[in-house]
Amino acid sequence: MDARVERAMARWPDVPAAYGWLSLDRRGRWRLDGGIVRNRATREAINRNYAVDERGCWYYQNGPQKTFAALEYTPWVYVLDGHQRLHTHTERAVSAVESVWIDEEMAVLLLTEHGIGVVSDQDVEVLLDRFCDSTSRLLDADDVEHRLTESTLADPQLFLDWTGLVPIQRIARATAASRFGFYPQPAAMSSATREPT
Repeated sequence: MDARVERAMARWPDVPAAYGWLSLDRRGRWRLDGGIVRNRATREAINRNYAVDERGCWYYQNGPQKTFAALEYTPWVYVLDGHQRLHTHTERAVSAVESVWIDEEMAVLLLTEHGIGVVSDQDVEVLLDRFCDSTSRLLDADDVEHRLTESTLADPQLFLDWTGLVPIQRIARATAASRFGFYPQPAAMSSATREPT
């Protein structure tokens, strides 16, 4: 977090939080009041000061004010750079993919050292091309689809070949937030639900 932000938080600790202005889309683009944030300095400031509270609500610490982000899917969006290296939408490098999930819409979710995130739809084809079986044999799109649709098992016997074989599991999109402990549509707590001070 920026030092100036930390100073502002210390100086004005009781600034009310903002809701309904900031959102993160499936491609990792920040949106303010629905419009894509195109100003580079603003994007970089949001990226540097992006954090999560104890409820699992993600926000941008804008000086002394928390501006909560509505998430189109997950709190992180993973993208590939020109060298096929993974990083977050906030430009943090990914060193390890811990687990891989695929939902009913063929969206790919990765759990990395940063947390759970969906792969940008612009990059998911690259990962799909690295789906394989347990012997590292790469699978074509038809074989992947067959394993996902025909299997009655939760485990479709698919792997992602990414610095080693990582098993791919199925997930229902509607269960991702509760499973991974994030809240996609943050709202202000009423006085009845606030923690006692």
